[in-house]
Amino acid sequence: MKNLFKLPAYVGIMLQKNNEVLLVKRCNSDWMNDYWSFPGGLLEENESLPEAATRETEEEIGVVVQPDDFELLHVLQVHKHPKNNKDILGFYFKAELWQGDLVNKEPHKHSAFGWFAINDLPSMVTEHVLLVLDGIKTGKRFSEENS
Repeated sequence: MKNLFKLPAYVGIMLQKNNEVLLVKRCNSDWMNDYWSFPGGLLEENESLPEAATRETEEEIGVVVQPDDFELLHVLQVHKHPKNNKDILGFYFKAELWQGDLVNKEPHKHSAFGWFAINDLPSMVTEHVLLVLDGIKTGKRFSEENS
C-alpha cells in the first residue's frame, strides 16, 4: 500500500462588488512578490474552510464576512514547480456581503490593495487568479497548475 499524500490547504477570498474584484499586491514573500492576488491563507488545525475564509479576510483586509456568506467557487490543485514552492490545494470563495471598512492589516505582506474590473486586471496578476477567474467564466469548478 502506498503512503497517503498529505496536501496542505489554503483559502482564497474573492470579494466582489458589481464587476470588480479585490486584489492585494504581494510583498516580502517567497512566492510571487509584486504580483496581485486574492487575499487568503492556510487552513489551520480544526478549522472549517468557511471559518478559515472568515479569519483570513479579517486578518488581511479588516472586514468581516460571515461563514454562510461565502460561496465556494473553485478548487485549484497546485503542483510544485519552479514558480510554486510546494504542492498545495486551494479553495476559492466569493463574498458580496461584508461588514467594516477595507484596511491593509498586513502591510508586511501586502504593499497595496485595489478593486479591478474582472475583464481589466493588472498585468502582474498571479496565475492562480487567472485560473480561478477562467474557471468561473467557463463554469469549471476545478483546475490544476502544473507549470
